[in-house]
Amino acid sequence: MFLSLSVVLFFWLRHDRIAFSGRSIRIEALLYASGANPTEETLEVAQFLCPRAGCIGPVVSQVLQQEFARHSGRKTQVRFLARAPRSTNLITIEPPGSLLEGVSLLLRLRSEFKKRGASFGRPHIRLFVNISRKNKNDKTEKSVGSARGHIGFVEWNSSAIPADRVWNVTKLLHEIGHTLGASDKYTITGKSVVPIGLVERRLGLKQRFVEIMSGTKPQGLGAELPAESYAELRFGDQSAIEMGWKTAARGN
Repeated sequence: MFLSLSVVLFFWLRHDRIAFSGRSIRIEALLYASGANPTEETLEVAQFLCPRAGCIGPVVSQVLQQEFARHSGRKTQVRFLARAPRSTNLITIEPPGSLLEGVSLLLRLRSEFKKRGASFGRPHIRLFVNISRKNKNDKTEKSVGSARGHIGFVEWNSSAIPADRVWNVTKLLHEIGHTLGASDKYTITGKSVVPIGLVERRLGLKQRFVEIMSGTKPQGLGAELPAESYAELRFGDQSAIEMGWKTAARGN
């Protein structure tokens, strides 16, 4: 028991940056499904487990590798591994408000990995993904990520609509960004923070790309749009600095 607590405290107190260059970065995601819409949810799980180009894992790996190379001028390899649900239930998480609550949470998450026959300590980043159909009138977001322990929780809307899939991947990458130390780049009203929430600052409020930590791209005064494709997803200069991918912002 003492060893378990020591390991958990290590992960809870750990707040270091993950060094991408010259190493293989491992991301593991535990998937949870509500069971309310089994056909949709099974298709979503299949997209997570699929190793082909265009599936979720390869897309996430490609975006992270390309963005790291774009900012740092160096290469890395990102491996994304998803583990299928064992039953039809979602994981519920309450953000810890104290060290004791944090330790209790990490013990629980460590147990979740053990149930899947996986090691909590092996991946650099640990994700917990709830897959269920979201009410279209529900505008709340329950996803969260933390550099403390490099842990993220993602609310994944099961949907056959391509735009919903791109938005889901945007959220997944956003929470991964948090686990790497990047901060939010949007205001309380959901608008991009200017200029740090922009990918191409020289273009002002008419952006071609979505800053992942902002979530949307400005299209004029007050107008913002989500990414239309994975190719539009980028990390801006400030986010790259926060993640340790570069040391100083360059104008773009």
